[in-house]
Amino acid sequence: MNNASEQSHPSKTRLIGFRVTDASYNRLKDDADRAGVSISDYLRSLSLNAPLPRKARLSPAAKINVGKFIGEMGRIGNNLNQLAHGANTAKSIGDYTLMPRAEDVISACDAVKKLLQEVRAELKNALK
Repeated sequence: MNNASEQSHPSKTRLIGFRVTDASYNRLKDDADRAGVSISDYLRSLSLNAPLPRKARLSPAAKINVGKFIGEMGRIGNNLNQLAHGANTAKSIGDYTLMPRAEDVISACDAVKKLLQEVRAELKNALK
């Protein structure tokens, strides 16, 4: 596969390693953190006189929020799974009175949509 993405971003296959003192490491880490990139990206940018990559790291607060969103998504997913299981059970035994109410399914889907919108807004804000 030789598409445009592979041509514009060739894979990095070579490793360069070197030792530094604790003080040097801490300085490089602090500088890279301030730039919002990894130490590797920071040193690559400096040594090759290339622009830093686009910031993609999340702040500690954003990471906490994403963790909360993931937990909430798990709870909502569990609710949807229970509704689906109830519907499948009702269908298999032919007792449609056991079928989940449409309002419950719609409510669970709305909760997923709202949560995804919140996650999207949080991530867009974190990556500014």
